[in-house]
Amino acid sequence: MKSLVRIEAAAVAGGFTAAEFLRMVNAGAFSDLRVELVAGEIVKMMPAYMAHGEANGRLFAQLLPLYAGTARLAIDLIVQLDEHNVRAVDIAVTIPDVASDRAVDPADVILAVEIAETTLGRDLGEKLAAYARSGIPHYWVVDLAPQVIHVMADPEGETYRQRSVVRFTELLAVPTTAASITLG
Repeated sequence: MKSLVRIEAAAVAGGFTAAEFLRMVNAGAFSDLRVELVAGEIVKMMPAYMAHGEANGRLFAQLLPLYAGTARLAIDLIVQLDEHNVRAVDIAVTIPDVASDRAVDPADVILAVEIAETTLGRDLGEKLAAYARSGIPHYWVVDLAPQVIHVMADPEGETYRQRSVVRFTELLAVPTTAASITLG
């Protein structure tokens, strides 16, 4: 009962901190839910449709051999962006020696990828701002409907200095490698 009172008190005092949220995650409080911490609020994540899952799997399979031995890749990786934001990145490429038993620090992320089936506004809005603010150097949003990838690099403030749109059938340079891929 004490933990419930403390959780309510934290919510009243301006939202949860990342530390409080991660303690709840580690205690199994969300074992049957997919949630993120957004600006101190616990937000339920949308379930994925088949198109989202397929795109996630195909892109992950393409990236995995390109980073073999130089980086680690994960799906739905939990990244602590700051004191009030903990997000689950659809696909994350990290430095090779990132810890396996905690939320990843944004300084350890090389590339964050979001698959947008129903979340394009959020992925190009609040998530883009949060990822840029936390210094994630490369951010892709795979936009399924028009079959394009929004490619961002070089964060500054709440945006990225370099932004382009690449069609699924065009070559897409893979950050920190000499390789390019296509999604089409």
